[in-house]
Order: sequence, then C-alpha cells, then structure tokens
Amino acid sequence: MTNTTLHPDGIHALVHGDHGAPRAVLGAHRAETGAVVRCFQPNCATVALVPDDGPSVEMTQLHPDGLYEVWLDEMPPSYQFKL
Repeated sequence: MTNTTLHPDGIHALVHGDHGAPRAVLGAHRAETGAVVRCFQPNCATVALVPDDGPSVEMTQLHPDGLYEVWLDEMPPSYQFKL
C-alpha cells in the first residue's frame, strides 16, 4: 500500500461498498498542501487524471480492487479520468 491520508478501515469500506459517505472521500477535495483526487475504478489496471487545463497525471493505486488517488498542487477546475 502507498502513503495516503485515508485510514485502512476507510479504504476497506470503500472497496467493499460499506462506506457511509463515499462522496466525502471520492472526487476532488482541498487539502493543506493543494488538492487530492480519488476514484474507484474496479477492473482498471491504470487510471490517469486528465485536467481540462493541463497534462494528464498518473494516479496511484491504493487498493488492488480499484481505488486510486493523486495529489496535486492546486484544485483542478474540471477533469476527466483516462482508464
């Protein structure tokens, strides 16, 4: 597993569909040092974040069942995922 601010119990709950507030974790969120974007994409070997105003950034796999995250210097105004 990689370095993340998510608690292992939260990761487990997300990938098993038991998280009580997945929108609080998934998507783009402001952080002390910029922003973090997370997504759950089962059955994907790789995921990249593609901001509308910049180059794509490979996301880090947090769990083999398809939880990914990327830390950015600033909040992306809008983005897509390349699967």
